[in-house]
This record gives sequence, C-alpha cells and structure tokens, in this order.
Amino acid sequence: MNLLPGLANLQCPVLVLAGDQDPVCPLEDAQDIAAALPRGVALRLRGGYRPGDLVRPMKRRRCCGISLWVSR
Repeated sequence: MNLLPGLANLQCPVLVLAGDQDPVCPLEDAQDIAAALPRGVALRLRGGYRPGDLVRPMKRRRCCGISLWVSR
C-alpha cells in the first residue's frame, strides 16, 4: 500500500525523524515521506532511533535540531 500520494493533502508542517541506522523506517524512506509533504522536513538522527534517545543528556544535539525546526 503506497500512502505517499495522500500526503500531498497535508498542509501543516511535519518533521519526519529518522535514524540513519533505523531498521523500521530507513533514512531513505523518511526522506521520501518528507518530500511527499508540502511542508515536510526530514531530520537525520545519527544511529538508530528510539524515543528515549531524545531525553538522554548525551543526545541533546538531536533535540537542538528539533528545537530549531519548531521555532521557525
């Protein structure tokens, strides 16, 4: 099932997070998703991605990218 064409209908900004070693949603897929969105942006996270990574102190750089996107 290809859902990419339907993403063109979304008008809100969307940040697509993807780890460059993510086994569930590879970086290339995340970039395709972001490209299909009128206001989509893909943010590459080094290594795999787990939600807990965003709250660990050594992962603050990841949060910086998210904060920059939110503040624009």
